[in-house]
Amino acid sequence: MIILPGGNDLFGKNRLLKIRLDIEKRLIRYGIKKKIPIIGICRGMQVLNYHFNGKIKKINNHMKKITKVFFKNKLFGKSYMMVKCFHNYGIPNNLISKSFKILATDNLNNIEMFKHNKLKIYGIMWHPEREKKITFLNSILKIIRK
Repeated sequence: MIILPGGNDLFGKNRLLKIRLDIEKRLIRYGIKKKIPIIGICRGMQVLNYHFNGKIKKINNHMKKITKVFFKNKLFGKSYMMVKCFHNYGIPNNLISKSFKILATDNLNNIEMFKHNKLKIYGIMWHPEREKKITFLNSILKIIRK
């Protein structure tokens, strides 16, 4: 499994951020070619959307904030979940790549979770690894491994 982690804004002027983005794009292409499942967390989800011709947009009130995430079709047996967000950029409904199916949104209709229409590629905008209980992250990993 390839994990594209969070950290830093996607488009920065810093030379290292440009190198990082190039490496992430190479990892995505390699994962697709070798049929390796990919999960993008926060920035990683933004990279996935960008890679598949989607866009991101600056959003407010998601840095170090608790956000209510609404799941489509009671994913994981829940209709919503409170999560900790740490991002300055998001994916509004109209900027998501056509390659992805929306699995969860926030109350402003920003995409909080998606999956690829055909491949084992998932994106999560919050940080499940920062939660006290990692059962949610384990649930996601089980789905991807199927």
